[in-house]
Amino acid sequence: MDRHNGQMVGAKPYMDNVNWTKGIDQKTGRPLDYDPTKDIQTYAGVGNFNPNEQLKKVCPSIAGGNNYWPSSYSRNTKLIYIPAMTACVAVAIDREKHNAQRGWNGGLFTTDERFESNLTAMDPVTGEVKKNTHLRYPNYSGTLATAGGLVFLGLLDGTVAAFDDTTLDELWKTNVGTGFAAPPMTFEVNGKQFIAITSGPSAVSKAKLMNTPELKEMRNATVLYVFAL
Repeated sequence: MDRHNGQMVGAKPYMDNVNWTKGIDQKTGRPLDYDPTKDIQTYAGVGNFNPNEQLKKVCPSIAGGNNYWPSSYSRNTKLIYIPAMTACVAVAIDREKHNAQRGWNGGLFTTDERFESNLTAMDPVTGEVKKNTHLRYPNYSGTLATAGGLVFLGLLDGTVAAFDDTTLDELWKTNVGTGFAAPPMTFEVNGKQFIAITSGPSAVSKAKLMNTPELKEMRNATVLYVFAL
């Protein structure tokens, strides 16, 4: 959207498995299947509104491909770097919370898939995906693009990594043994650049490791890590 007036510029998917809606209205920004006469939207019909029917797979998950963990923009490449989770889930209405007295109060989800992630380089004006690389663990941390041609991120397995902002090749990584739910940031001291990131997954983010058995014993540790470039 245009930040000056809120008008739509364009909307295109950056993930290849979106099925919760049939598309986005390029004028209003609303789903094409949005019905203002309905209290609960059915969109593409993949949500489960009948408890007697089999649950249907909704892609991406209820957390979205990207949510509050930030993307970043590079003025050098003119690309936005999106951290996107790739899992799909089955969604059902929470019958105890959703009733006439309380109204709509959310839903329940189940999945047998791993929550993993993509690092996607996209042209924010045209919506064209330029590059995409898949990562084995969820990114609830976000991305940081620097003027030096690097993209930094943190994953829930404890990995901090740097990627080339053009090829998305992994250039460096280290694992600190506990996950990240805060974004990396950069600063300069006496002409030297540093990258800082705080570890410690939130309860919501750590829940995304439900189907990642190799990390079931991972413990939380809140530590500020600083790396010199």
